[in-house]
Amino acid sequence: MASTAPTKPWPPILLVDDSPEDAKTLELILRRQSHTCFAVNDPRQAAAAVEKHHPFLVISDLHMPFMSGLDVLGELRGKFPTLMVMIITGDATIESAVAAMQLGALDYLRKPLSVQEVSIRVERAVERYALSVENRELRGKLDDRRRKTSIVGQSPAILRTIDSINLVAASDANVMICGESGTGKELVAREIHEKSDRAGKPFVAVDCVSMPDQLITSELFGHEKGAFTGANEERVGLLEMGSGGTAFFDEITELGMDIQAKLLRVLQERQFRRVGGRKLLDLEVRVLSATNRDPQKAVQDSVLRQDLYYRLNVIPIQVPPLRERRDDIPLLVDHFLHALSERHHRPMKQIVPAALERLRHHHWPGNVRELQNTVHRLFVMSAAEAIEEADVQAAMETQPTTTQDSTALFSLPLKEAKRQWAKQFEREYLLQLLEAHHHAIGRAADAAGVNRKTLSRLTDEHGIRLP
Repeated sequence: MASTAPTKPWPPILLVDDSPEDAKTLELILRRQSHTCFAVNDPRQAAAAVEKHHPFLVISDLHMPFMSGLDVLGELRGKFPTLMVMIITGDATIESAVAAMQLGALDYLRKPLSVQEVSIRVERAVERYALSVENRELRGKLDDRRRKTSIVGQSPAILRTIDSINLVAASDANVMICGESGTGKELVAREIHEKSDRAGKPFVAVDCVSMPDQLITSELFGHEKGAFTGANEERVGLLEMGSGGTAFFDEITELGMDIQAKLLRVLQERQFRRVGGRKLLDLEVRVLSATNRDPQKAVQDSVLRQDLYYRLNVIPIQVPPLRERRDDIPLLVDHFLHALSERHHRPMKQIVPAALERLRHHHWPGNVRELQNTVHRLFVMSAAEAIEEADVQAAMETQPTTTQDSTALFSLPLKEAKRQWAKQFEREYLLQLLEAHHHAIGRAADAAGVNRKTLSRLTDEHGIRLP
């Protein structure tokens, strides 16, 4: 077997044996493998020797005065849980072997020992220790990368997402980010961009929901002057604008099938033309996409091209809903309150434990975005220094309206205010529409100018139950 004995400084091996001669023999074998060894002949000194020399391996005799090898093993494993211990004896019974293994012994050897046997067993210990060191270093790097993130949370669910971000960031592969509305898919996309080699270059977000079908081709690819009526000047498209950076297609399934086909061709050929242009331009962006749907079901429902799905979904990332990471809610609330106090130049508002528990146990169908909006509303509307449970109760029981929320909305960034306003309007519109048509989904869809499938999806998204 090829030796993995260290060429760099390596922790020593501690020998515990009441026989100085036996300890010396074993030490000579190990020194030939370039190991540093220390020996104690009194087993009662073993723990102190470990604290002094920090060995990676202890090899102890079984039968010794004052303490047996099993006693030494139990004491060392109790004080130093990761320390590896081997037991050596000239009286290897099944009972003592089983007892040693149950106490956590790495291996069990019989006297007389051969040089080859000792070398093989210690070699295995070296390999195991080297692997543990490598794993610790990787965990350290992973923990460091987890700390260097704009995503708030420590729950296993969100840490899995953060780990996925760290893994894919260095790649240039297309990533599809899946998760319910409000889970923070755009934040994940921005995090991937910021941790990639494209950080510092443009991050271009394409809102596939709000972009009109008749304008989206021009918005994406740009156009030449005179390309169509109203094209009075040359325009650079979003894909060209993001050159060297990242293009993020938010809610990709909302794109029409014709533009999906054009996008697929661009991704395949890595080239495109402006509308009305002849010159081929290279596609110099990494493409990230997101959807709040199950993408495979979207393919089955014919709202996402299968070939485009395969092209975009090279690496999938799932963003968990807030109900699957409730332990993160206190951290998120603290983060939002701190950000609000800085933005509004007001003292940090506290929240009492009972109020926090009320937030933790809410269902949060709108996920982190809904929690953020609720905290914002509490921050603005609560007059006291601390948010009480009654404040949260009132916020939960009162359905926000544009009148009630106008103060909070006008203090938000324009994009978020428009998003909230549109969401509130859409829900109210759907309720009034269904009421006017006695909840007949077909007639309501016709009146709204959408198909039944779209109307059903919208009612589902807003939690509107049909009778």
